[in-house]
Amino acid sequence: MDLLRDYYDWRPSYDQELLLKAALLKGLPAKQSWEELSKDFDISILDYGSQRLLPLLSHNLKTNQINNPFSSQLRKLYVDTWAKNQILFGRISPLLESLHEVGISTLVLKGASLIVSYYKNFGLRPMSDFDFLVPTDQAYEAISLLRQQGWNPQLKSPDRSLVSYLSVNYAIHFSNPAKCDLDLHWHVFGACLAADADLDFWEDAVPIEINGIHTLALNPTDTLFHTCIHGVRWNKMAPIRWVADAVIILNSAEKIDWDRLFAQAKKRHLTLPLKDALTYLKDHLDVEIQPEFLENLNRIPVSNLEIREHRTRTKRPGWSSYIPFLWANYPRIALDTGRSSNLLGFIEYLQAFWELDYIWQVPFYAALRSLKRLFGIRSE
Repeated sequence: MDLLRDYYDWRPSYDQELLLKAALLKGLPAKQSWEELSKDFDISILDYGSQRLLPLLSHNLKTNQINNPFSSQLRKLYVDTWAKNQILFGRISPLLESLHEVGISTLVLKGASLIVSYYKNFGLRPMSDFDFLVPTDQAYEAISLLRQQGWNPQLKSPDRSLVSYLSVNYAIHFSNPAKCDLDLHWHVFGACLAADADLDFWEDAVPIEINGIHTLALNPTDTLFHTCIHGVRWNKMAPIRWVADAVIILNSAEKIDWDRLFAQAKKRHLTLPLKDALTYLKDHLDVEIQPEFLENLNRIPVSNLEIREHRTRTKRPGWSSYIPFLWANYPRIALDTGRSSNLLGFIEYLQAFWELDYIWQVPFYAALRSLKRLFGIRSE
């Protein structure tokens, strides 16, 4: 099995793919994948991303009546996941209610939506935090309410830098004294920061209930789109759970609107990651994709900028490539936020992105970040 490491491509490794197949497929294919995987299966050396698939693996092996000598260990992980998710949902639902009481709409994302609408089992899909979206123009008010209720934003200086930070980011991570974590989003994608970028997500959202609290979620097509785009990128943790999420969505009773999916990718200039994701699912997990869909995606003209963006997002940014990585993604951000696309505009963007008080601090902080990456020091 794969040992812990600090680099993960968006594509699963050979062993990770066997794990995915054992956890997702049915009948003989699942059995054959598990038999190959279990030859040297050792939970203690699994990477964390793979560990998060184990509750689903446990469930699928039991459902398919496949012999599993690790059943007690895997069952414990399933029960732990069920309990932790119940606690997390229980702590977040009053917060959603508080936001609604002051007129702030919410739309749950990622794990919360997937568990309720697709997995339909609190024990199958681990969550490290709870993600939800608020309208862009209500983000500041939502942040204020969270802070009043004891949630601490992961910011250097929340009072001083918040307005500029909101303009160049899409979410903030919060934690509270009970060690509960959430991500508050005001945009769905970090690559799409225009004020109206998420209007169609809101307009076509579907109702969902979180512990008795009525809120919204992305519709099935937009959920699949979000899952694929979020998954096809470099990550410090093996980003293989997107594969399981996408397969669960596609295998659900919910119908995918392929025309809408095509339009979403084209509108947001995200055809490359979507094509890579769906091609992988079709070729490696035997997922059925509308035959002409990938052909139509291939016909969409792709700019050099989109190609460069995609390459930078799927490649680990090293110490010497970190600033070029940010620069490669800046033109889209400049267009969405009305910033100048020249070097000065980029420096001003970095000042806001890094929450710096003065523009002259940018080159020094950039050097510090690069040195930390060079010597493997974790940044704040």
